[in-house]
Amino acid sequence: MVMLEVFKETISVKYKAFLLSKATFITLVCDIITISLPFVLSYYSGGLWQKHNSLHLQPNVRFNGDFLLLAMSAQNQKPIVCSSFPYYKKYLGTLDACSTVKIREIDANLDNQVDALQFQTTIDLPEKMPIDAINIVLLLNYTLQEPCYFQMESAVIYQETNLRNVFQLSLYADLGLQQTESIKCSKNRLADMNLPIGNAHHSEDYMFDNFVGNYASKKIKTTLTNPITTYGSVKATSFGLNLNLKYPKHKIYYTPNLWQVCKFAWIQYIAIYIITAWLVSKIKSYIFMNNLVLFYKDRK
Repeated sequence: MVMLEVFKETISVKYKAFLLSKATFITLVCDIITISLPFVLSYYSGGLWQKHNSLHLQPNVRFNGDFLLLAMSAQNQKPIVCSSFPYYKKYLGTLDACSTVKIREIDANLDNQVDALQFQTTIDLPEKMPIDAINIVLLLNYTLQEPCYFQMESAVIYQETNLRNVFQLSLYADLGLQQTESIKCSKNRLADMNLPIGNAHHSEDYMFDNFVGNYASKKIKTTLTNPITTYGSVKATSFGLNLNLKYPKHKIYYTPNLWQVCKFAWIQYIAIYIITAWLVSKIKSYIFMNNLVLFYKDRK
């Protein structure tokens, strides 16, 4: 006679035990292990709670219009000073011999971010005064949008000596970022400005040595990397300076905030939790299916 399945019912079996019993104790221990063991394993394996992180980003760098150029000669104690700072224009304007200054910011890929900077100047040379050394400072505004908003006033400092019989200098370099501490993500996304180097309050701060020393003490600053220099020795009555600076991606070290840490921590925790919960469930099933502890079955 043919038998047909016309209805089915699921039998639910509940295992019950008293509060103070071995079964309750084993269940409590298994639950604690299931929750705490993934956290312990992920924490001591490293990387769960990220104190520091790094990311390659394209910074938004803009030239703020301020520069300082010092050209020195061993035959004259007074240097040639070209600058946009009001202090130098007021007190050292008579030493300015830069006939032309050209500044150009280039957006090569048209993404509304500056990719390179060209700085060109021509220095009129007094008679019998060849330039032996040159120092130049360009002030920049450095901004990051991700992973956290950061803004600072930075600089490009370049020094070249032994320029005797050189009348044309061209420098090709990349803008680098030097960090002795990580960038802290601010939850209110306010600008994290370093002390401005272009708004000095004392005349001593405008001295080039002090100027460079104060900037070198900064924990986060920009520097020149991969410099390539070419020289021209054709004698002329002027000295030509050409700086070509590119803005590549920078490796940014930063301190993640709480939500950024949790975003990566929970993935590691869940991955270990799934395996741990499966192993613990198998152990519990073995204990209760083989009646290793006292309990009561309630069938429904």
